[in-house]
Amino acid sequence: MQTKELLGLYQKDVKEGIRIGKIQIIISFFYSFFLIGIFSVYLPLLATGVGKNHITTIVLSLINYMPFIVIFSMMFLGNSLIQNLIAREKTKKTILPLLCLGIKPRTFWLSKLISVFTISFVSAMISIFIIVFIVLFLDYGAIVSHVRLIILNIVFIPLFPLFFMGLSGLLYMISLKFWPVSLLFMTIPFFLLPYWNKIILKNIFLVIGLVIIGILLIALTGYLAGRVSREQLSGVFEQT
Repeated sequence: MQTKELLGLYQKDVKEGIRIGKIQIIISFFYSFFLIGIFSVYLPLLATGVGKNHITTIVLSLINYMPFIVIFSMMFLGNSLIQNLIAREKTKKTILPLLCLGIKPRTFWLSKLISVFTISFVSAMISIFIIVFIVLFLDYGAIVSHVRLIILNIVFIPLFPLFFMGLSGLLYMISLKFWPVSLLFMTIPFFLLPYWNKIILKNIFLVIGLVIIGILLIALTGYLAGRVSREQLSGVFEQT
């Protein structure tokens, strides 16, 4: 394992990701809280009416909206950042010096994955903590009664965007022309969201099973990333 090289690449990629991803980060925050306003406040109140229970309606909607915030923030940021980072390395041919220095494709992939995961996770957690503070202000008891749901949103849900970011990174390493396939894969977690709070988070064994599957898929993706040829990674066969 190229630990020293991985750490150096990680630090570089985090700085580069933040620098080139400022617009994506702002857009992610904007859409997250815009959608919160629509789906967690406006539509529930429109359906139930503004009455003595409207605070409870808003609080429950905010809590139930947490998985979407995590998935949306991490998938949107992660996919766009990992695509931009790899595309810049390929188009500017800065991968070639790294390969000449002995950097392995798996180390390159892992650096990109960890860096974009860090950025997207921090962004998602900021949104989650803002929601938690709002809920604390409106109804402290709701936090206590939904603490398990909040913890699962913070600990387990990010594993699934992590896998799909890793898969996107693998596809971009092979060829930047795979971006439509990557975009298609990134939509898969959103189909699980309607069932997440209702079914998945009520069965801890199902959650553990999904976590194990997610870890195995990440490991498999990492193995495949190590099999990517240096020619594919460097982009010498791709038009610039």
